[in-house]
Amino acid sequence: MTAQPHAAVSAEVICVGSELLIDRVNTDLLIIARMLRSAGVRVRRGQVVSDVREEIARAIGEALRRSDIVLVTGGLGPTFDDLTREGVADALGRQMSFREDVWEAIVRRFRQRGITPPDSNRRQAYILEGAEILPNYVGTAPGQVLEAEGKTVVLLPGPPAELTPMLEQVLPRIAHRFPQAAGIETLRVACAGLPESVVEERCRQLIEAHQSPGRLEFIILAQPQIIELLVTSCVPETREEAEEVCRRLTEIFGEDCLGLNPPPLPEIAGKMCLRAGVTLAVAESCTGGLVGKLLTDTPGSSAWMRGGVVAYSNLVKRRVLRVGRSTLKKHGAVSAECAAAMAAGVRKVLKADIGVSITGIAGPSGGSEDKPVGLVWVGISARKHTLVERFLFPGQRWQVRERAAMAAIDLLRRFLLRSNG
Repeated sequence: MTAQPHAAVSAEVICVGSELLIDRVNTDLLIIARMLRSAGVRVRRGQVVSDVREEIARAIGEALRRSDIVLVTGGLGPTFDDLTREGVADALGRQMSFREDVWEAIVRRFRQRGITPPDSNRRQAYILEGAEILPNYVGTAPGQVLEAEGKTVVLLPGPPAELTPMLEQVLPRIAHRFPQAAGIETLRVACAGLPESVVEERCRQLIEAHQSPGRLEFIILAQPQIIELLVTSCVPETREEAEEVCRRLTEIFGEDCLGLNPPPLPEIAGKMCLRAGVTLAVAESCTGGLVGKLLTDTPGSSAWMRGGVVAYSNLVKRRVLRVGRSTLKKHGAVSAECAAAMAAGVRKVLKADIGVSITGIAGPSGGSEDKPVGLVWVGISARKHTLVERFLFPGQRWQVRERAAMAAIDLLRRFLLRSNG
């Protein structure tokens, strides 16, 4: 790639695959946008096209008229509906040729798994004229990078496990080709437990005072129980201003703030447990083990995580967690009293310093006027302190469970913050 003089850099992503328009979740766009942003390049547009050669070619041609970098994912496999190579060839007016060295690499990959590749895999060894080959160290489909009339086109496999390491190969090439992208930097301030509207209201004046398109830009992103504020310095001259804005945002949100460019919330809670020298046990009902799963996704969690109990039935609550019959009879399984007893019970049974409990009604059935669907109680139990909070989450069953699990982890974070403050 030849370095380009300073100018605004625009990137576009085209995800190829009819399945993405039927019943598959498209994660490629999110992966690419995040990785390019880390390299100072922002994706301005993304689209999904079906496995139709003419549609692929049309989408690429239109993208090249708008953008400096066009990344195409999917459609590089060996089957009849993998038509990305042909679509790119049509759009660019390039020929494709069979590369014996690429085919030999594919054959070696198969033989390492004790398999003889079928002839259909030979399609993956066809390379566009003028393209640079990107090795695939996970799968069989090689990627390709080529330039066309001053634009850069990148072909990547669709599976995220193959796409991600291959895109890492591309980023240095993009940095060399577009050195001006290094002047773009995005900082991230995350808040937990607040609605998006509340976050926007608290920081509106600060954003309005500093928002300047093309110089300093702001984006608010909502996730389950997490709101992120992205502050992008579009030119080097605004980098110090962006840092000062982020410092002020952390002051505005106080305990609700997870920090600047923070790791995931479960990792934050785990590190806090480690620093405090405490062990943790979890008792879950409506979330069915999701809290424990999220916490133990973090490598090294065995240093502070004792274990968990999925107490879905009242029988398990009584016999394993030692929740009293009278508590369940008088207050019910979804109550502050039951949450407190579950947290204390799991702490004692698993001999942990802190117990976290969660009990609620995820739906779609099981709710009542007093205890509607989405009602969740979270309990925290330490030797000398107990904390219980009530939540009411909207959404479908999976959304209630996801939000409840993150709320429980955030309550643990706040408990540790106050205990060590």
